[in-house]
Amino acid sequence: MLTAVSSRLRYIVRGWRGHPSGYELWTECGDGVPREIVPVDDEANRRADQMLRDELGPQYTLPTRQGYLNLPSTLFRNTNYRLRMRRPIEVYKNGRRQPWRLCIVSIERVPSADELLMKYLWLRANEEYVLTTGNLVR
Repeated sequence: MLTAVSSRLRYIVRGWRGHPSGYELWTECGDGVPREIVPVDDEANRRADQMLRDELGPQYTLPTRQGYLNLPSTLFRNTNYRLRMRRPIEVYKNGRRQPWRLCIVSIERVPSADELLMKYLWLRANEEYVLTTGNLVR
């Protein structure tokens, strides 16, 4: 028990880049402090990654190469939503990031590719609902 606690503390102190192999960070919106370390289900991640690849097509490489995917707003002119893996949605107006972000978290633990795809599809399908129900965080 003490070993598990010290392992988690070392992980929290080292941060994202020093996470143990085979584990993935599970965070909530806000301060970005890891809440728990959960083993990754490789099969679920493989299926989620394939679904993201099928949906995004040529844009699939952007989240890994740039670290984000920009999605233009259908409601507001000169507004883009920046989607990142396991991060709140950033809002850019006229190329400048707004001081708030939209926090949308799934109820159940899902692979990061599924979470990104969920946000992407939800914004495309019903942007107004996402804006009214998402939690605004600074």
